[in-house]
Amino acid sequence: MALVEVCNRESATSPLATEVFTLFSAHDGSGGQYTRASSSWDVWPPRPQFPSEISVAPGACASGWVLFSVPPDVRVASITLDDGSVTLAEWLVG
Repeated sequence: MALVEVCNRESATSPLATEVFTLFSAHDGSGGQYTRASSSWDVWPPRPQFPSEISVAPGACASGWVLFSVPPDVRVASITLDDGSVTLAEWLVG
């Protein structure tokens, strides 16, 4: 799981509205890719869950936890935000 935050620039002229939640994926050091978990949860892990659809006003941010479907013996090396054609952001996991 990862705590993520998406912000819209103050200079933006319109809200950032997207289903950004579906764009996150986790990766291991061997090239394996793991998608976000498709189910929601009630208590664990911590709340808030990252919203499945967001509309972020200019200068504002949205944050929450994203849960990934990763086998217990896999170590996640990075998390990406990818729209299918280009990687928009990548975070290395220590």
